Amino acid sequence: MQQSKAEDRYSCETLLPMNTLYDHEHHLTQADVDAANALVRHIERTRNPRVPQVGDRVRYTTRHGDF
Repeated sequence: MQQSKAEDRYSCETLLPMNTLYDHEHHLTQADVDAANALVRHIERTRNPRVPQVGDRVRYTTRHGDF
């Protein structure tokens, strides 16, 4: 199921400042943007915010705000 471009998190304009070295060497393309958006959608679809998974950072915070 393909999501509309309006729901995509990244565009060429938003990815370019974060990936200037990659763009210099390889030239950032729409295919790169599509791959980044597909990866973001996959991560968001498979994550559960209540259950930590391998690679997550967990920071304990007390009810007083100490961590």
